[in-house]
This record gives sequence, C-alpha cells and structure tokens, in this order.
Amino acid sequence: MRAEEAYEFLVQHLSSIGFQRNFYGQRKGSHGADLYIPDVARSYWEPSLSREGKFIPGIDQIPEESIIPFYDAAWDLCRLGVLRPGQFAPMGQGHPVAFGDQYTITAFGSQWLKDASQRAFLDMSRLASTLTGFANRFGDGYAQRATEAVKTYRNGTWLAACVMSGAAAESVLLAIAVAKTGNEKKALATYNNAGGRAKTTKSVVLNVSPSIKQTFENSLGVLHYWRDDAAHGVVTALGETEAHESLSRLLRLAQFTDKYWAQLTKPVKP
Repeated sequence: MRAEEAYEFLVQHLSSIGFQRNFYGQRKGSHGADLYIPDVARSYWEPSLSREGKFIPGIDQIPEESIIPFYDAAWDLCRLGVLRPGQFAPMGQGHPVAFGDQYTITAFGSQWLKDASQRAFLDMSRLASTLTGFANRFGDGYAQRATEAVKTYRNGTWLAACVMSGAAAESVLLAIAVAKTGNEKKALATYNNAGGRAKTTKSVVLNVSPSIKQTFENSLGVLHYWRDDAAHGVVTALGETEAHESLSRLLRLAQFTDKYWAQLTKPVKP
C-alpha cells in the first residue's frame, strides 16, 4: 500500500473515534492511548483478507510491508502536531517495547481532526499518483511542486496548496516552452524577463488551432489567478474551496497538455 493511503485511513479513523476519554484519560481498547497501530492496521486489512477467505489470528500474520506505512503515516501526523508518541499520560509506566505502537491526540490535533471530519476528503493517494505520473513529460521540478501541492492540501494549509499548484503549472508552461524552442537557456531567459509569463504563453500557443489555444490559456488560470493572489505579501481569504479548485485546475492542465503535447511543442517556422 502507499503511504498516502495509510495516512488517509488514519485521519479518517481518528476523526471518527471521538475525543472523550475516561477518568484516567484513556480510551477503552487503545492500550492507554488514542491510537494503537497494530489494531488499526488489522482493521484495515481484515475486510479484504476475509473476502479472500483468510483469517488473521494476530497482527503477526500480516506482512511487515503492509504495516510499515501506518507507522510512517502516524509519524507524519506527529510532525504536524496532531499526534504525539506514547500513552495519554504514561508517567513512567509505559512499556518501552510498545512505545512505537501507541499515539495520543494532542490538543491541537483534536481541533485539526474536527476540522478534517467536516470536509470531504479528496483521494489524495490517487491524485498524487496521477499528478506525478506526468513527471517524465514535465520534469522533476514539476513533480516536486505537484507533490507539495497535494501534501499541503492534505494537511489543510490552503494558501500553500494554492501557491504550489500555481508553481507546478508554471513548470508545465516552462516545459512546453523549452521543448518548443529546443533551447532551455533561451526559454528561461524569456520567462524571467519583465512580462515573461505573457510572452512565454504567447509563444507557446503560436501555430496551434484556436480551440487548443483557448482551452490551454483557460487551463493556465491556476497560474494566472490563484498563484498570483496567493503569492503576494498581503492577507488573503484563500481557503479550502480555492485550494480544491487549484488542484483540480492543475490536474486538468496536466492532462490537457499531455494530450496535445505534439501540437503545443511544434516548432514555429521562421
């Protein structure tokens, strides 16, 4: 399984279990913590294995490679501040052997998970895979920015998601310009000059059909609008709706450009 799948499953699981603890701060059945990785991994794999006629008598029957992504996902949530390792309040009583299996929701994490539970989850693992699938076409710079756009959306940092979606779109535009001119240095010099984006866009749509030209320019809206508004140093009201739209526009741009790559990169005759 992909790490993104484990991450989404953990977030959905944690968002659904509620935030009430008993007098000792424990949630029943979680080994004194809010999350016990072996139990969650088993709950994820049991349905599919049951359909195959298999039974899991214990977590040790699940292959290690099918469990590791859950530990990585839990650590990602720790880095965000949503979880912290260990029991709710071990007070020196936690068994060191089980330390890596137990995680507790932080005060910040409680609010973060409540917010997460109120929004519809995109299929982040599928979206990330689809966007990065165009890396061979648009380059490593595009792949890096597209991946960051998905990660920041997943983490609920909407402004960053808009900025990185626009940056990935910028990489798509530059990839076309480089392929069309056959001269990377020249294409970058044009783009980096005053009014370079408009000039680059104009050169890219030369000698293409009107329908392709119009659709491509419309698809670049993620670059011309969201990134411009998000990147300026003023307070912005960009939120989940705009971040979702930015990612959707980026995907449409990548798919359209890949489909009409030959037409868009056809050299202009002198």
